[in-house]
Amino acid sequence: MLLRVADISEYERKKTEFEMMKQVAALGVPMSQPLDFGICYNGKSVYSLLKWCDGEDADIALPRLTETEQYWLQWLLDT
Repeated sequence: MLLRVADISEYERKKTEFEMMKQVAALGVPMSQPLDFGICYNGKSVYSLLKWCDGEDADIALPRLTETEQYWLQWLLDT
């Protein structure tokens, strides 16, 4: 498992990020699976709980893709 915690001021941004991760995971993209999202620490923080996924960060892997592969991946994320 991977637990990410952020300040409550990041709530809307983190909620949007979590929902987008659910959509991308539903496409079958190999990634950390989003499990739970909520508020913790007496309303002072927000958390995302993810299933761990071995691999490398997208910012490292994406530049190695061809322009066509990057375009295709962006199209998948936009649909």
